[in-house]
Amino acid sequence: MALLEVVSLRKTYRTSMRRVEVLTDASFTVEAGETIGILGPSGSGKSTIGQIVTGLIRADSGTIRYRNEELHYPLRSYQRKEIQILFQHPEVSFNPKYRLEQGFQEICRHYDLRMTRRELLDYLADFGLYREHLERHPIQLSGGELQRAMVARVMLLDPKLIVLDEPTSMLDTISQAQVLRMLEALQRQRQVSYLYITHSRCLADHLCQRIYYLDGGQLREEPFPAEICHQSSQKKEGRKFYHETHHIIPAEHGAAAPADRLRRESQPK
Repeated sequence: MALLEVVSLRKTYRTSMRRVEVLTDASFTVEAGETIGILGPSGSGKSTIGQIVTGLIRADSGTIRYRNEELHYPLRSYQRKEIQILFQHPEVSFNPKYRLEQGFQEICRHYDLRMTRRELLDYLADFGLYREHLERHPIQLSGGELQRAMVARVMLLDPKLIVLDEPTSMLDTISQAQVLRMLEALQRQRQVSYLYITHSRCLADHLCQRIYYLDGGQLREEPFPAEICHQSSQKKEGRKFYHETHHIIPAEHGAAAPADRLRRESQPK
């Protein structure tokens, strides 16, 4: 039984000027501990799929089953904790008026999680975040620090399925590698499933067990391993990325492995 089963999703956006049908027949499954990639050009509806799965918007029609239970908009009870999303712009998930510590306290109160400040500091150390980060506002954090904070906040809820909506596309190469390898390590440790939305076939080939391409509102499963990345610039970029960053967070280590390396990079000089 699949962890997530999506059948025949349809979604149309309407404005005063026109009607845009972005999903006409989107169907796929995600198994426990699996990473599924959804590729497609900008504006094709990739993010719409992720937002429907996480209960942020309503589909026009179609069925979504999670743990063999049909999901309805908006998500309720345990589903809100177990199905999470990481956005391309992590700042949208943090209240700009709150220090980072206040943001974590808010999520703990909302989900009735009990955690002392010492326990929170110990927990965040595995994500390369420390006392000085807790005292800052989101605007005072780098893109990599903010995205690692978002990963930490999502993982605090012990999710079973996370939609990764291009979570590293706005980061520099080093920060991108840190976040991706951290997500890989966390998946091995927790057996969490990922629905990875991206425009990069090279990254999808590396991270995903199966890949779907969204075109004309329909999903088709792509052959794997890929013949794509055929353009020399794409192939060179993918190889360079993994060759130059493989040491940052070793793939064979557990989720806590990033701590020492990120401690050196994150703490003030």
